[in-house]
Parts: sequence; C-alpha cells; structure tokens
Amino acid sequence: MGILLCGEKDDAIVELTLPEGENIYASEYSLYLPDKAILQRKLAEWIEEFEDAKAIRETADGGDGE
Repeated sequence: MGILLCGEKDDAIVELTLPEGENIYASEYSLYLPDKAILQRKLAEWIEEFEDAKAIRETADGGDGE
C-alpha cells in the first residue's frame, strides 16, 4: 500500500494505491487512514513550510539559492 502526495499543480492530489493480490505485512499499522481532505491540507502546509525555509536559506546565502 502506498500514499502518494503530490503538490506540483495548483491543487494538491492525494491517491491511495494497493496492488491487487499482494500480501502486505507491517510492523505497525493504523486502524484508519486520514481523510483525503486532511492529507491535502497537510500537504499544503508542508509545501508552505518548505518554501518558507527555502526563502530563508536563499536570503542567508545571498539570494543565489546555492
């Protein structure tokens, strides 16, 4: 099972995949998955945090992004 979070478009996309006929084993599990809308909001928050941190680094580095 996998959860793909993608924020490359104007809207965040969240998809759930589970291969058919595959045996899945886990050392930990949750009894529920978060709601799709919650995952979309969290992705937007993470993207914003990343962009803020990136801007701070670029300012500290003199604006060259390196």
